[in-house]
Amino acid sequence: MKELYDCSVIGGGPSGLTAALTLVRAKRRIIIFDSSNGRNSSSAHSHNYLTRDGTSTHEMKELGKAEILRYSTANFKNAQVNKITKNQDVFQLITDDGVYNTKKIIFATGARDVFPTIDGFDQFWGKSLFSCPYCDAYEFSDKPIIIISENPSLLYSFSKKMLNWTKDIVVCTNGKKALTDKQRESLLQRGYKISDQEVKCLKGCNGALERVEFMDGTSVKVCGGVMAPTRVEPGSTLPASLGCSMNAFGITTDVLGKTNVGGVFAAGDNVHSHLSQVSIACASGSKAAIGVNTELSEEEFNLYRVSKL
Repeated sequence: MKELYDCSVIGGGPSGLTAALTLVRAKRRIIIFDSSNGRNSSSAHSHNYLTRDGTSTHEMKELGKAEILRYSTANFKNAQVNKITKNQDVFQLITDDGVYNTKKIIFATGARDVFPTIDGFDQFWGKSLFSCPYCDAYEFSDKPIIIISENPSLLYSFSKKMLNWTKDIVVCTNGKKALTDKQRESLLQRGYKISDQEVKCLKGCNGALERVEFMDGTSVKVCGGVMAPTRVEPGSTLPASLGCSMNAFGITTDVLGKTNVGGVFAAGDNVHSHLSQVSIACASGSKAAIGVNTELSEEEFNLYRVSKL
């Protein structure tokens, strides 16, 4: 008979690992599935997490795994869940190497940023090109940067926000109409430079962005850049396939991560893709784990009886 886990955590990023740690300390038998393609997997360092500010994202993940695997009820699989079915109150998680049975699920599958296709992007992404100013802008304080976005709802707001870190800013629409006339005038009055040219390529060395070249042959020297995504997609289609309700920012949940599907919880960037902070993801994972344990405890309490002699 296959082992029945109390909870399966799908996703081994900050929210998934925090959920797992909370559950094993509640004496729950859990398994984590991680395909190692998280939203911040390309980032060199993590910031704004107390006692770990500036730690590499890889090191933070390995430290988290080691802490969890000290507990005898923890299991970890480097595998992708391809499909989920349900038989009465038990979920079957289908992976390439087998089927795993579980009472509850926490989706910590993150979000996926979609960016314009620009030559050189991969060389600089997560090193000197970033999307979260709270995570990475400090290292580029008072240096020349470029903000690139085709998204009208993000370009102006990102531009205003970055003024706190540096006053030397080029705002680039990448050849699209991403600014209104009023927004354009507002930025020019405050000393921003604006380029409506389409980006041809990014140039630099060892991950350090140095120059942005445009299709018209012009270029601009910079020390770093902000790329606002064209759109943000769910990190996995599994929640939707189970019938989880979705909203503009991800999976709809209550305060403890419970979805509209019985036994299914969610945490992290796949719940709040617009708040991509490690600390927020961890808090979300902890809340979902508390939600799972509360539900399991209630179910077990209702079945529990003390035998009378």
